[in-house]
Amino acid sequence: MYLRGTGLRTIDSTLNQQGILCPSALDPGRNTHRKQDGWQTSTLRAILTNRRYTGWQVWGRAHRVERLLDPTDVAAGTVTVFKHSAPERVVTSTEQAHPAIVSVEMFDSVQEILARAGRAGSSKPRSARRSVHPFLLRGLVHCSACGRRMQGHARGHTL
Repeated sequence: MYLRGTGLRTIDSTLNQQGILCPSALDPGRNTHRKQDGWQTSTLRAILTNRRYTGWQVWGRAHRVERLLDPTDVAAGTVTVFKHSAPERVVTSTEQAHPAIVSVEMFDSVQEILARAGRAGSSKPRSARRSVHPFLLRGLVHCSACGRRMQGHARGHTL
């Protein structure tokens, strides 16, 4: 469906409407930590970018990183987060480990579409969002400690 141009949100809606169980609902014993509330866009994106579905075993797609809770206070401790590994850190088996669900060619075609889109999960440019409170610095202000984008919050009055 994705190769034919269908977006991830449309695909997840279609799968949910057809009653096709999501992975956590299909095998709840293996996915006790996940909600069984149907297909999500993030689930589809994870499946589309996972080379394991081509039949090859893959190791090292993510790695652990320790981050200081407070960069100015080392005694505050750290938090462990997982980051995507650089392509040169990812290791693939030398022979097929299990039967493929999709061909390598199909997988590579999807990866090309995702790369052209500039962000995983969409082949279309992101449209401007409508907002009741448009913030002039939207997407431009980042936290100096962690680098994450800051978000605005309306305080009950209009400008």
